[in-house]
Amino acid sequence: MSRTKKLDLIKSSYRLAALIILISININTLSAQTGATTNTHEIGESYRGGIIFYVTPNGRHGLIAETQDQGKCSFYDAQDYISTSSKHSKEGQKFTDWRLPTKNELNLLFLKKDLVGGFGYNYYWSSTEDDYNNAWIQDFNYGYQHFSAKNYTYYVRAIRAF
Repeated sequence: MSRTKKLDLIKSSYRLAALIILISININTLSAQTGATTNTHEIGESYRGGIIFYVTPNGRHGLIAETQDQGKCSFYDAQDYISTSSKHSKEGQKFTDWRLPTKNELNLLFLKKDLVGGFGYNYYWSSTEDDYNNAWIQDFNYGYQHFSAKNYTYYVRAIRAF
């Protein structure tokens, strides 16, 4: 290989290294600006307006429960209760993506109710409908799930994903 080709190869290597460094700096800057992290989280951790009650195996995603009930209402009014910021904790009011948990998510929440806290021995609505007139609820005393008429009133506890 000629000396010129070797110098060109060395220059190309340096350019590639410089480009990789610039890309890395830009990614780190973007992560810092958007708040993106590679931190892992655990169940029971206070995070973004509530308490984590479920995490994916890699610990980077999961579900957060509000630290207080949003009230007692019919299934038809549940989303309005969840969407009303005054019905949330001070930290919970900072977020607007709260929703009613599915039947399965509500059961996960029941299993971690002592870590999340603030639950009475009450029935809670899920977002899972059984049919036109009924939706699923869960007893937070014994854990039983069954459906109930949507016009009955039960408690609502909002969740959000991260």
